Amino acid sequence: MEATDYCDKVYKQMVGMKAGLYDLTCQVNKLSGGMKDKAAATLEKLHGMVAGVDQNLEDLITASPTDWSPDKKKIDAGMEALSQALQGMADQMDVAIPDTSDWI
Repeated sequence: MEATDYCDKVYKQMVGMKAGLYDLTCQVNKLSGGMKDKAAATLEKLHGMVAGVDQNLEDLITASPTDWSPDKKKIDAGMEALSQALQGMADQMDVAIPDTSDWI
């Protein structure tokens, strides 16, 4: 697989994850008190994870290295961690997150 094909695949998955993160944000905004504060802190971490994966993808596209397997491993690990964290919070908040693996 070419790096550009890989990046396109990951970007498509990120669209769904970002949609799920938006849905979670809307749900958190309906909360109050300590529950809202705790959930907001988790959302902030999720936004940071999204930004990290986005930056890694951008770096891969910009650098276009001959051997991009280390970049792929880093991005895959970030996507897996983001997916698990997002799904965990979605389960707690009873929010459905799109299964973006079907989109590719």
